[in-house]
Amino acid sequence: VNPTYKGMSCAEIFEKQKQAYRDIIRQEPNLKDSIITNSKTGKQRTISGWSPLREGVATIKEDTKLEDFRPFVEWCRNHGLDVVRIDLHFDEGYEDEECNRKYNHHAHIVVDWLNWETAKTAKLDASKMSEAQDVIATALGMERGESKLISGLEHLAPAQYREKIAEEKAIILK
Repeated sequence: VNPTYKGMSCAEIFEKQKQAYRDIIRQEPNLKDSIITNSKTGKQRTISGWSPLREGVATIKEDTKLEDFRPFVEWCRNHGLDVVRIDLHFDEGYEDEECNRKYNHHAHIVVDWLNWETAKTAKLDASKMSEAQDVIATALGMERGESKLISGLEHLAPAQYREKIAEEKAIILK
């Protein structure tokens, strides 16, 4: 846990962020997503609501330690972000068809995106987000997959991914 946030839950941090926004911007933050329609093309896109506290998950190895995340924490600092906490999970998993325990080693990373002086959130484009993924993959000794720009694949939510894998297994079994 980052000492700046010691003793505070994520809910408490978020309340402090909202209060900072109210004090500096002098209005309530818009927490809801908005759908914007391009008047020329009719194409719609979603604009995310204000989200200054974000969580990500990274796959880790059995021997991963908190110290391994230092390059990522430094990268975040250099880009106006502050890592609140990193929780390593080594005990979660599932049993496969042969009743063997398969562990899903992963880390939950909570990041504060708020600039506390302006009450605005950091704006990182796709290339910066990809760079962040490169930094964490290198720091953890992991291999990055093929870019979706090259593969043409779209991101799948966990439930969609599990459904896709189940369908593929069903086809193989047939």
